Amino acid sequence: MMTPFNLDADFWRTAMLAGVALGQTLFVILYSTFPWYKTFLGRALYYKALTLALITDVFIASRIWDFGALDVVFVALYFLLGIGVWWQLFAFLRVKHHGPDGKRKDES
Repeated sequence: MMTPFNLDADFWRTAMLAGVALGQTLFVILYSTFPWYKTFLGRALYYKALTLALITDVFIASRIWDFGALDVVFVALYFLLGIGVWWQLFAFLRVKHHGPDGKRKDES
């Protein structure tokens, strides 16, 4: 009898990432309906969310279909995610110090 306790780690990794992929992809689709592109922080958050959705979607797709050069695809996606994470941090700090309109908080 198959129980959750005798399934291997690969099954659980795939199951958990399938849940992440679904939630992240739905977030990107829903976030696309908002004016995210109007602010620097909104663009940074969207870029990072989209890249993370691509990583999780490609992982799930790779469990179903066999891709050639999958390692190259993941390295490229992780590179893009790294750019998105640092862009997000920079955008947050810019908004924190300059305000959402790009002006310094001490300027009026």
